[in-house]
Amino acid sequence: MMAIRRLWIVILMSAVHASVGFVLPNVRRYARKSGFQSPFRPISAPWCVILDLKYAPHRSTPLHVVSCNTSETSQTNAFSGHEQDFNKTNYEDIVVDVLTEQECEQISALVKERANARFRGEYELGDSLRDQIGNLTFVTGYYGNESIAYMVELRDVPRSEGGGCAWTLVPRTKEESYVPPSGDSVLHLAHAALGLASSSTHLDPKKALQSLISVAEERLALTGALELSGRKAADAAFWFALAGVGAEGRPLLDGLTRIATEELKRFGHRSSCRPKDVWHILERIAAAGVSDMSELHSVAVDCLQHKEAPLHELEESKFGLHSTRPLMTLWRFSTRQRKQRAFLQSAAQHWGKQQLYQDGRDDTKSPKDDESATRTVEQELTVEYDWSNMFEDPTLPLVVDIGCGMGVSLLGLASLGQERENDSHDCLGGVSCLDVNWGECNFLGADLSQLAIGYAKGVAGRWNLETKRLAFSVDSAEHALDQICDSYPGPIQLVMIQFPTPFRLQQKNTECRGNSQLPSNAISGFMVTEGLLQMASRALQVKQGVQNEGTLLLQSNCEDVCVHMRNTAMEKASFDYISLPHTNKDIPHPSSKSRLPQRTMEWIAAGGERAQGSGWSPSPLLPRKGATETEISCLQSGTPIHRCLLKPR
Repeated sequence: MMAIRRLWIVILMSAVHASVGFVLPNVRRYARKSGFQSPFRPISAPWCVILDLKYAPHRSTPLHVVSCNTSETSQTNAFSGHEQDFNKTNYEDIVVDVLTEQECEQISALVKERANARFRGEYELGDSLRDQIGNLTFVTGYYGNESIAYMVELRDVPRSEGGGCAWTLVPRTKEESYVPPSGDSVLHLAHAALGLASSSTHLDPKKALQSLISVAEERLALTGALELSGRKAADAAFWFALAGVGAEGRPLLDGLTRIATEELKRFGHRSSCRPKDVWHILERIAAAGVSDMSELHSVAVDCLQHKEAPLHELEESKFGLHSTRPLMTLWRFSTRQRKQRAFLQSAAQHWGKQQLYQDGRDDTKSPKDDESATRTVEQELTVEYDWSNMFEDPTLPLVVDIGCGMGVSLLGLASLGQERENDSHDCLGGVSCLDVNWGECNFLGADLSQLAIGYAKGVAGRWNLETKRLAFSVDSAEHALDQICDSYPGPIQLVMIQFPTPFRLQQKNTECRGNSQLPSNAISGFMVTEGLLQMASRALQVKQGVQNEGTLLLQSNCEDVCVHMRNTAMEKASFDYISLPHTNKDIPHPSSKSRLPQRTMEWIAAGGERAQGSGWSPSPLLPRKGATETEISCLQSGTPIHRCLLKPR
């Protein structure tokens, strides 16, 4: 096999030599003793083709001088597709030195580690290794008296083609050869900002975040796009948004968006830029809550059309935070608990090191991990509600989202116009049954996650909604509702409890099953208690002479959880269900082709009550912009969602 490959290369290069008078290069081949072990299938050892050749330094498409592949199904293309390059003029003699075997080993080991990390789903580690590989520089030849530097370019091999990763040595441009000044890059500063948001060790996080923003803006003015090649600018924007960057950081996020746009212009048409790389940039900028994406949207459409990739939502001009793909980005971030815990812990440690470096302290205590982002309210939180400072007009009807998470539902509802946007074109599958003038309401979201609330408040500030009609609070559900009942001057229009963290399913005469991190049962640790529903009933009733006809919205993708919440509300908190025009009469059965969660199938098998009949809705009850990231995820996967509306008796 080796002899056949060598013969094929010699024949090909002889043909090129005969047609253009090109000097046949010396070809050397290295076979690794221990091959790359693909996580997808057994493969042969990677191999490299190294050339001593004449090189056209000014052509637009660089010749792949060294090519290594980690899959036997991905043959080297060091020569294919470049015959036309040999017909170009202005060739200069250049001696391309052979990479040492140790350098090949170094590159292949990093590529192997990255491929394995991506196979395990550790994409943050994979991206970190990609950056590490991209920073490698090899001076392998000379053009006149100047040295020529090369960098490693990666190409991920699809699983359908055997999986793994291929690497190629390509010339490094002047910009890519740039040596950065001392200090943290903008991407590292974004990582440190996220660590600050996920750590509770700092006494004045707002001041510290503002300091990081200022340093990042100075760094961005100094280095521009030189440190933010590829997807880095989009990653930095997303991390800064998760850190809670508000109106004060709008110029920084706008600058990162411009750089991401220019990067797509630079490399978006290259074969090494895959459609998913284009989507990654677009999704993360949108998930960061950047409001002006018009130019990035246009460039991304052009890149995807060039690659003949489907446009999906990009065919619409209103691509932004509340589009499906950005919401899925937020959903993946918030639900990958183990991965995000490690990532946030790394960010918190980065922030701690940043502080030690800046302050010159000897304290080496490690910051807490992201679990500190959810505080114990009784121990650390004292939340006060000054309605006149929170809202321009505190007498407007109030919409409350209990356990609001990242706050995207309220961000969407608060951004709706003055008209009643309840038409079917604005809903996710039906006409909204909520007679609410969203443009004439105040909105309040409460959640225990500092990180989630920080993100929501940051986006609200950049959208000019904070301190006008939208507010978020790191608070418990009970305390928030208690304060609303006691002191909010206006009527309560709507209380929403959407997709609460479910309790573990417990069947009769059996022990609790499922995720041990979930509340053990419906009574112990579950957010939606009998007392909480009684507070909601009290808040929605007439108070202090204010006419109130508010409603309670319950929805969950766990059928038993939604049935439990509605039954408790009706039996213990004086609620009645509201009849809906689109009653859920025929919900999926385990024998149907609909995708039922394993939990629901176990609930049905145990004879549990079904969420069907009068008062249950199969269609969304909120406008499209009011959808949460969890709801969008369920709609994408085909998982049934159970919804109902209730009113106090």
